[in-house]
Amino acid sequence: MAWLHVFVTRKATCYVVDPTRSAQPALDLFGHEYAGTMSHDGWATYQSFRQAHHQQCLTHILHRCKELRETLSYPTSRLARQVSAVFKRALLWRDEHPHAKPRQREVIVWEYVQQLGELTDGSIRYRHPENRKLAKFVWNHVTEWFRFLLDPLTAASNSAAERAIRPAAVNRKVWGGNRTWAGAQRQGILLSVLRTLWQRGLDTLDFFAHARCSTRSILIPAEP
Repeated sequence: MAWLHVFVTRKATCYVVDPTRSAQPALDLFGHEYAGTMSHDGWATYQSFRQAHHQQCLTHILHRCKELRETLSYPTSRLARQVSAVFKRALLWRDEHPHAKPRQREVIVWEYVQQLGELTDGSIRYRHPENRKLAKFVWNHVTEWFRFLLDPLTAASNSAAERAIRPAAVNRKVWGGNRTWAGAQRQGILLSVLRTLWQRGLDTLDFFAHARCSTRSILIPAEP
């Protein structure tokens, strides 16, 4: 059993095959003191980065609310509809105010945080277990939903990582060198290089030809 981890920035992608689903691969890559911004789903291990700014994935929570609206009765799905509406308003505000000033962004974020808090604080008041779980999850991360409004460079979802992991997952199922740990490590390195070259619009064959003929270590050049 092994897990494929993927970490994506605007300029690079890193794949790691690891025997655990823990935060260790991320901690090894970024370090315990990482204080940047992380966009991710609700996986609890990301909370190991206590100094980082967290952006919970809105795509995941909206999909979860959609499932509840489709499976619960209309009255029971009220919480899912209300939570979903808050996030959709936040996304609309982002699209309509691309040049908003920092103070405007702080004010609107506080408003949305208050709205979510009023809906989800005290999850025990909800009778249906799915509503209690939804309220508890949203409340536990109530300050981590709107980082994308404070910082326009922050993505509101982890869709970049989701897209990056698909070809790697298919490759692992077909063959991928994962019958041995050495092969898995080589696959992670190779896929990281290939995906990063693609992100930067660089020619893969030219890069590898140059690397093969060079007597020095080759670094992937920065974006032009």
